[in-house]
Amino acid sequence: MLAESENQTTRERTKTVAVELARQGIQPTPTEVRDRLGTGSMTTITAALKEWWKNEVPQRFAANSMAPANWDQPLIDAVDKLMSIARIAEGQRFEEDRQQFHLLMSGLRDELAQAEQARQDTIQLLTVESQQRKAAEHMSATLREALEHERVAAEQGRADREQLVDDLDKLQRQFEAATAKFAEETAQLRAAHAHELEKREAAHLLAMQTVREDSARREQLAYDRFEGARAQLMEETSRLRDEFKESKTQLEDQLRSQQAESREREDQLRRKAALADRAEAEARGELKALRSQIQQLEDALERLRQEQQEREESATAKSMDDAASYCRQRIAEDVPAFDITAELQEDFGLTRAEADEMVRTCLSTPPSQG
Repeated sequence: MLAESENQTTRERTKTVAVELARQGIQPTPTEVRDRLGTGSMTTITAALKEWWKNEVPQRFAANSMAPANWDQPLIDAVDKLMSIARIAEGQRFEEDRQQFHLLMSGLRDELAQAEQARQDTIQLLTVESQQRKAAEHMSATLREALEHERVAAEQGRADREQLVDDLDKLQRQFEAATAKFAEETAQLRAAHAHELEKREAAHLLAMQTVREDSARREQLAYDRFEGARAQLMEETSRLRDEFKESKTQLEDQLRSQQAESREREDQLRRKAALADRAEAEARGELKALRSQIQQLEDALERLRQEQQEREESATAKSMDDAASYCRQRIAEDVPAFDITAELQEDFGLTRAEADEMVRTCLSTPPSQG
């Protein structure tokens, strides 16, 4: 469910970015949209763009159509369809097609404006014709009224009847001549208007045919490009497939060789490990023996140290006893303490402090009797 939501979000963002790129005059390709989005699957983006080109582009063009308000609906539908086909089939040349279409639309607007002007001229001629017809009817009514007056006058005075009849015939002939002239002029105007409409319709049909042919040519060109790209892609895919097979074979051979070498190295390492284990066991035995010998030597050395210390202590004690005896003897001989101290330092190796202490001790200790 989370993956479907992410795909839907990517599709909506893809369509939004496509609209922005189209407004900037940039072809909304999957790569361009992916760069603007910064994330998203290329498969999802491509599918969303196809849907946008197929469904939303024709609707957007129809909603923003530049067709004049007085165009016929079949003409609007045809132009909208041609524009949609041109944009979908030739996306890479969108800006160029848009400019050419604008030029064509401008020309069609001019043609339609001229046709509209001709229509207005025709309407004006028909209005003049209607006014002339009304004038003729008014004249006819006037003549009838005059005839009625003449008839009344004739009844009142038959003497002028013949003159009135002549005048009436003359007026009738003038009316018929004016009517005939008006009909002739009207026919000429209608013929000229029909000829002008035929010319403009022929020009319009020629322009539409040009649009159709140009659209068909561009559609065929886009299809040819698509077919060429597809053939090139198929060729490239086949080449990559062959290269992949060859690389796979080489890699499999290298893998088998490396596996054999790895097994051989593993056997060698196992043998070396076994030898190392044996050597380690032997070294541990030798180390244990050496540690035992070292312990024995350390024990013997400790005994020697103790014996040496005892001998030194014994010698020191004897030397001190001899020095004390000598000190007492020299005191008894009334030798000055200063000289006794110097003799103790020189003869017995005592320090000055030790010699002074011994002299004080001997002076404070009374001599032994006998």
